[in-house]
Amino acid sequence: MTTSSGEIIIREYSEPPRSKRAQYRQFALVDNQILSRDEDTSFHLRSTVITSILSLSRSLQDVFLPVGFPQTVGPGYREYQMYDSLQGICSYLRGVVSSAHVLHAAGVGNREATAWSAALTWALKDGIGMMGGLVFSSWAAPLFDSYVKEFRLFADLINNLGLTLDMLSPLVPSHLFLWVAAASTLCKTMCGMSAGATKGSITQHFAVAGNLADLLAKEGTQETLVSLIGMTFGIALARYFQNLEEAVNTDPESAESAWKIQWIVFGMLTCLHVWANYRAVKRLRLRSLNRQRAERVMRPLVERLCNDQPVPEKRISIMKILDLIVGPQDLQESLAVFTYHMLWPSRWSRLILGCPLTQLVTSDIGTGQAKDVLNLFRDSDYVLWPSRNGQILVTLLARADNETELRAFFHALLIQELVSVRTTSGDTVFDIVTRTYMWVQWFFDNKDGESEITLYSRLKEKGWDIQERVYIGFTKSRSSWINTKSE
Repeated sequence: MTTSSGEIIIREYSEPPRSKRAQYRQFALVDNQILSRDEDTSFHLRSTVITSILSLSRSLQDVFLPVGFPQTVGPGYREYQMYDSLQGICSYLRGVVSSAHVLHAAGVGNREATAWSAALTWALKDGIGMMGGLVFSSWAAPLFDSYVKEFRLFADLINNLGLTLDMLSPLVPSHLFLWVAAASTLCKTMCGMSAGATKGSITQHFAVAGNLADLLAKEGTQETLVSLIGMTFGIALARYFQNLEEAVNTDPESAESAWKIQWIVFGMLTCLHVWANYRAVKRLRLRSLNRQRAERVMRPLVERLCNDQPVPEKRISIMKILDLIVGPQDLQESLAVFTYHMLWPSRWSRLILGCPLTQLVTSDIGTGQAKDVLNLFRDSDYVLWPSRNGQILVTLLARADNETELRAFFHALLIQELVSVRTTSGDTVFDIVTRTYMWVQWFFDNKDGESEITLYSRLKEKGWDIQERVYIGFTKSRSSWINTKSE
């Protein structure tokens, strides 16, 4: 810009002007010479000391926070990282305390123990733990994407169990030490698998500006800082316990007091660790849809449809029902309920997602209605039918994608609501399937000229990541059929 005296004022911003921390350096161009005039857009700070502090703060932010923070990260990133760092420090300090107990149980300081016996014990416990980890991986691997929050919390809880076993290892008989140490190693192996598997999903959740690599790099620097802080306090804590041990050697009567102090410190750190982890996980509002989140999002629509029969074929009515969809930030989740659903899915859900088409046709529909049912779904990439025992069997066809999974899941919820909750007098099962199939078409194929207002598009508008990440629980099984005409 140009002033009244003919000067040209130039401003060099350190960040986009819209940022609250935005600062700029102002220059005046007079007779082709640049004269510096430093100013600050936020607080107009002119003090050299304060300017130096702000410069140091920006430098630390460049090292430990993503570029463009907080605009380039998802909601809750700051709080999650704070709680995650706190639990990391607690884990480091408890590791210092428990490691001393394990080494003592393994024979360190015992004249009768040999280095080779300790090495053999160490190798055996690691081997047993790794074999158990393979079994855990075979069971949990298909669930990591669907239950990110649950496995993230599980990782820290199972690590607490492993560290507690380490603390107890000196108290068990020597012939049982191997099994206690192996159980501890197994717990830590499960912790490593669960934490590593869920870390990528959580980082991807916060990378809203396509900056996944930057967040991973900054998370590495944050972990380094946490390790340095934990190391500093860990050295001081180890030194304190070493002084207690030396005092016990001179005064054996103080052994019980030193033992209590170690357990009190360990217990307090464990409680703080559990609290920090729970708070961190509660801050997560994941945008991916698993079965529980999908059901909670779609349940208000299902209840409105089933309670207001018949649904008018008016676009405005569909729009009002679609307004019941909530986004990730507004969805209330219960970790306890979701964990129960993960461990015992057969006890709460009657939806069988991904069963073979031959089973659905031969066992539940019957040959008499099989052709009618297949003709009903001839333009869809899924087939479903309520079985005689109350289950809803859903089959995906070869061309099924994420939208098909959501369509089939929504259809199954509609049938489940009508069949198991409401009594429909005079309607056969085929009538219910046909009516709900028409409802699904209204909500997934509702187009108005160039605009498209559907359940699928509304989920994306609300912030759900359904383009790539849909984990409703369908198996990899797919089916197909071919209509043949006899001459």
